[in-house]
Amino acid sequence: MVSYKNNNILKYNNLKHTHKLKSVVLTLKKMCIIVLASSALTTNLFGQNLQLSSKREVTLGSSMILLSGASFYLSQHYNTPSNTWQIKGIDQWNQPYLNKRNATISDITFISTLAASTLSGLALPKQQQLAYGVVMAQNVWLTANVVQISKVLVGRNRPYVKGTGLIEEEHSDNYYSFFSGHSALCATMATTALLATYKNYNGSALNWGKATALSGVALALSTGILRITAGKHYPSDVLTGLIVGTSIALINTMLHETK
Repeated sequence: MVSYKNNNILKYNNLKHTHKLKSVVLTLKKMCIIVLASSALTTNLFGQNLQLSSKREVTLGSSMILLSGASFYLSQHYNTPSNTWQIKGIDQWNQPYLNKRNATISDITFISTLAASTLSGLALPKQQQLAYGVVMAQNVWLTANVVQISKVLVGRNRPYVKGTGLIEEEHSDNYYSFFSGHSALCATMATTALLATYKNYNGSALNWGKATALSGVALALSTGILRITAGKHYPSDVLTGLIVGTSIALINTMLHETK
């Protein structure tokens, strides 16, 4: 069942906060983060392997369980605000109506990114595959929690809500635009695969693994673009998701690398 509301009522009913973005400053900050992340990727760290540590993994696991608990509690008890941000800068390139076809395709590319990242792990030496799986799971788990907490606390309405007043049956999802979970999770999976295959000891078996990891990167970027064209996210939602997902994968994967 789909219902429609007057756009003005949608903007101001239950409105708790209005976020005024300084688009130029925000974009510059994000560009700086991208440059830093790119620098980290190009650092001479090749020939390293992932290594698990019982103490570290238990600590990380416990922390993420607590974070998941906080995320679940907020989802159940926090009254997500219905915030309308000012549309400036790159966010002016949004799709103001819901395109279910592109939304479905973005789900397919999301699953394809997961598949590509998994296949990349199979190209690693057998002694590295377990560590890869654990690190990948940690990166995805942590990213998912950060995404969910941000969505609940921020409550930014989706482009199709702001543009047409369309309200889908699940009310909460209509205000979960910031930031893009599809983009963040795809970025963390693709980055983890890319780091693991390109930083591992070179071998013929890794050639197809590297190619698969690169295809995962292409699929991740495609997913972000599709989320924008589907009317599900603003460009800043997708850009933030890509940055957060990449950053989490970079930090946690490097924590597990042998020197």
